[in-house]
Amino acid sequence: MKDINRVLDLGSSKLTVLLSLSGFMILVLLVIEDVDILHWRALWVWKAMPSEQTRISAGSIDPSCVSRSSQHLYRANKVADISPTLLESWKRYGELHRKCAPSNWTEVLEESSHVNSSCKFMIYVETHEGLGNRILSLLSALLYSMITDRVLMIDSRKEVGKILCEPFQGSSWLLPADFPYEIVKHAPDLGQAIDKNFSVPIVHLHLAHVQRETDKLFFCNEFQEPLSHVRTLAWSSNQYFVSSFFKVPWMWRKLVTLFPGSRLDIFAQLSSLAIAPANSIWSLVSRFYNSYLSCSKSRVGVQIRTHSRPDLASFDPLVNQIVSRCLTSHHLLPNLSSSSSPSLIEFEKQQQQQHQVDVSVFVASLQGKYYETLRDEFLQNGTASEELVSFHSLSSEGAEWHNLHQASLALAEMWLLSFAHHLATSEFSTFGYISRGLARTRPWMLKIRGTELHPEGDVCYLSQSSEPCTHFPQQPDCSSARNISTEHREWIKRHLGGCQDQRGGLQLLNL
Repeated sequence: MKDINRVLDLGSSKLTVLLSLSGFMILVLLVIEDVDILHWRALWVWKAMPSEQTRISAGSIDPSCVSRSSQHLYRANKVADISPTLLESWKRYGELHRKCAPSNWTEVLEESSHVNSSCKFMIYVETHEGLGNRILSLLSALLYSMITDRVLMIDSRKEVGKILCEPFQGSSWLLPADFPYEIVKHAPDLGQAIDKNFSVPIVHLHLAHVQRETDKLFFCNEFQEPLSHVRTLAWSSNQYFVSSFFKVPWMWRKLVTLFPGSRLDIFAQLSSLAIAPANSIWSLVSRFYNSYLSCSKSRVGVQIRTHSRPDLASFDPLVNQIVSRCLTSHHLLPNLSSSSSPSLIEFEKQQQQQHQVDVSVFVASLQGKYYETLRDEFLQNGTASEELVSFHSLSSEGAEWHNLHQASLALAEMWLLSFAHHLATSEFSTFGYISRGLARTRPWMLKIRGTELHPEGDVCYLSQSSEPCTHFPQQPDCSSARNISTEHREWIKRHLGGCQDQRGGLQLLNL
């Protein structure tokens, strides 16, 4: 091993970074990250006070997943500590995953006597919805698997398993190519399992936004104990059900131990352990960040998705007005200038060779015209404060195609948005939920859902929580729901509330 001292110039501040690299590790990072002087800065980003130094040992970076140990360095907001109880549970869960990896899945699903009977499994079946829905569903399945000691294995046929790193050392969560998906597809659902007194080797949980009455019984306390005796469960969902878990007495007791206290940023804590972009995507994220966003004084992330209309990617001038007004009225961006005269401050910056941008704005949208229109507004008018504002966009796909290329770009955009100091995201958008959850921040919520828009009124509002909204929490008729303890009932009153952007939704209140 040898030590290399390198000084990185980040605008007006300098950061000394101590690297402990073996020759092998340098080679690996060069191959994976295409590291040059510009890209080294992607791993060590100055965000502390000028008198402080941030040090990271590159020897601690897993070359198979660089983003896992380095992504938090890019975030503008201080990263909250992960619950020690969760960390310990995660360590034990990784050991369980390594112990229980089966070699013959047909035997597992048919409950063969040759399979280790102490191991239970959860099969995550990837659905066709947008990437935000799929990631939220995956984290819900993971958390349920952790509190029930089930080994989570994920669908390898689609995109999620290809764009995320493996979370467990020494064990893969990807199902093999020859996995018998047909057995899962035709497995009994919860209602059929109840009829058979749970004497089945597998139960397929159908937990989408629309459910049959028997599917909803999953959220009844009285059915959790018999489910625990079923070897394998399959999870098909497009929802974030973590908030709903807290209403089930048995789950609530487990979860308040994993996440003690009142700061219930569960998505942020769990995603920091389990969800990390694969190296190919992280390379794109780090290069984009360093090329366009890293040297500005302030970073603003804007995510535009128009829900509840026929074409989600169409351009609507009213939407553009709402976005622009929200950003300026709440001081995420400076007000536009009415003067077309050249700026003296810009002239002085040029003379002093100061090329730092004051505000860099990253815009994520299927419709590229929103980015172009915002950029042109600030190019043509300048700002009243004479601050320099730059606009950047990674993609404008025009529609949801549900393919690997688009999923890769979407994941990169979610992470780039999460690096912003300030966020403005669209109501009802799971894409925006991912970004704010990663950033542990409350964004400004853009009121651009539907076709009846009002740019002259309140165009946005501050979110009450960084946690995603459960759009369609299920309300089964459970005897356990009517007989919860006083302590549990009081906890629900303090920590669960309705969503601001979805009537009837459910959300953990954490900030």
